[in-house]
Amino acid sequence: MQIAIVGGTGTLGRYVAERLSQCGHEVRALSRHSSEYQVDLKTGEGLAEALRGCDVVVDASNDASKSASQTLVSGTERLLAAEQAAGVQHHVGVSIVGCELVPMGYFQTKAEQERVLTVISFTLNAGRIIALDVVRNPDKLRNVPVPPP
Repeated sequence: MQIAIVGGTGTLGRYVAERLSQCGHEVRALSRHSSEYQVDLKTGEGLAEALRGCDVVVDASNDASKSASQTLVSGTERLLAAEQAAGVQHHVGVSIVGCELVPMGYFQTKAEQERVLTVISFTLNAGRIIALDVVRNPDKLRNVPVPPP
């Protein structure tokens, strides 16, 4: 299976890419800093080319800056539209448990990203949307079953 990891050079993305590779999947690390698949969620630049031929996208992107919504909310909209155009079948979104309950900017932005995933998945028929709740310790991901390639 061809899997694109958005944010694939970041802390979580690197770990997810390594784990999926170990399970026999073909993995593409997408990010602004990727040597092969440079993408920018704020502009959509590079997404079409990077997603061509992919079956699944794991969105492990992050942005804790004051302009986080440009990446996490608007960027998610651009990403899902590019996935639909490329024929991607599944999208895995990474989020934070209970983010909608925390009255702070970053957490509210993550909650808005989740809402975008829910709404656009129905509007674009962009495939199955799975919201993952991730704890700070990525070792916990070792227990997440990964389907065979």
